[in-house]
Amino acid sequence: MTVLNNQGSYYNYAVSKASSDRKKHIWTSTNTDSSKAFKGWYIEETKTKFAPSMQVTEDITVVPRWAGMENISQYDMPLYGDILANTNTEHDKVMEVAPGATLTYTGRLNVLPVQDQITAMKNNFAGRGGNVDEITTDDIKSTFTASLTFPAEFTLPENLDDKVSLTVNNLFAISDVTKSGSTVTVTMKLKEDYTTFQTFGRRGYR
Repeated sequence: MTVLNNQGSYYNYAVSKASSDRKKHIWTSTNTDSSKAFKGWYIEETKTKFAPSMQVTEDITVVPRWAGMENISQYDMPLYGDILANTNTEHDKVMEVAPGATLTYTGRLNVLPVQDQITAMKNNFAGRGGNVDEITTDDIKSTFTASLTFPAEFTLPENLDDKVSLTVNNLFAISDVTKSGSTVTVTMKLKEDYTTFQTFGRRGYR
């Protein structure tokens, strides 16, 4: 079955069970505002995007989604952190170590400001009469990169994959660990592709 939107794009998908009225349907969006870009069809019950590869096995309701025209606010804020050598923060003096000693480094980042901003966005939307449960999300990406350069006198392990770990959390996982000379770079990305704001919020934000 082929689905046509009003901008001439087609979706092809297989139907393994006919609709309840035994008829084929063409989905057409009704928006006439050319300033809003068509984002695709979404399954109303699950708020997930209808993909061309999906196979329809039962009656479903799909709705068109358009790019929002609301003003987007950008927040720039510092995120404070610390680096510990073993358990020493070196906040009052440089840590002294003996030759041949093994050190474990821990990076800490205070993400409370990010959590507070997301909570404020949710409360602002709800305060204007919006239903937070109906907010769908698409193609959310978030990446953190941490780099640490060691003195030339330090000896780093050859294989760092099993030496680097991330505090247990519901949102991020380490996607890559690289070593270039005396610099170690760790990349962290979201674990999932979140399709609703509430699901994203429950994973790690208040």
